Amino acid sequence: MAEGTRSIGALARESGLSVSALRFYDAAAVLPPARVDAVTGYRWYSADQISQARLIASLRKISMPLTEICHVLAVRNDPVQAGYLLDAHLRRLEDALIDARGQLDMARDLLAHQEKPMTRMTVFGSDLAAALSAVRFAVSDDPELPALNGVLFDYDGSTLRLVATDRYRLAVATLASRNQLGPAVQVIAPRSLIDDLTAAPDDDISLRLDHDSLTIAGVHAEAITAVFPNYQRAAADDPRTTGLRHDRGRARPPGHRPDAHHDAGTEQRTPRGERGTADRSTDRRARTRSP
Repeated sequence: MAEGTRSIGALARESGLSVSALRFYDAAAVLPPARVDAVTGYRWYSADQISQARLIASLRKISMPLTEICHVLAVRNDPVQAGYLLDAHLRRLEDALIDARGQLDMARDLLAHQEKPMTRMTVFGSDLAAALSAVRFAVSDDPELPALNGVLFDYDGSTLRLVATDRYRLAVATLASRNQLGPAVQVIAPRSLIDDLTAAPDDDISLRLDHDSLTIAGVHAEAITAVFPNYQRAAADDPRTTGLRHDRGRARPPGHRPDAHHDAGTEQRTPRGERGTADRSTDRRARTRSP
């Protein structure tokens, strides 16, 4: 083996090109080896081919076509000519970038103006009003927790739940619905909309929900764009959480006596380790709340 020659594996390590790429460039006559062993067929490369291999690797990273790479290699000892070729490729890249930005702007515009998937269903007005009243007490008024400043409408494709929590109490109402059409959706209704609907008419009303807005009984509101916590995990973690279905004609279980903090169709919980009623949880809020 001549002094300074390198195997194909050694050249691959020094140049950044893979062994398979070096074999390809040999077959394409872009970078043939200095010598091929007649017996073993091993390729051997000279020391000055390291810089050529590194140049090829660099030009391939900027997507220069193989024919252009061959031109650059042919004039690599003429900096002026090589510079012209590199500048020409740079202009092509800049033009392609301008075109790509235009296509991306068009794609964003198409996405922004496409029709948003809307979920529709029908509920009975008095059921909705009762369910909202049942969870309203747990809505937070903390401006630093915007996701908790409203009621989550959680439709999983078959069941509609209304959820509210202030981190200390959790209320979940399951609301009967029909004529459902559209995908599963979670959307947070602001307090203003909730308060308008607590006196919903005792009649069928329509709900239209998407991730950005709600239209209920003809009243439209923008949704709270924040991430609501995983209430299902929180309820599962606390065995004291109980669920009641709110459905017309089955508003309360036998013997149930509703009060301001516990109504039909709600699941409620107080923080783990705190005993007593929701009123006691409220009284202790100032002491238990973390900064």
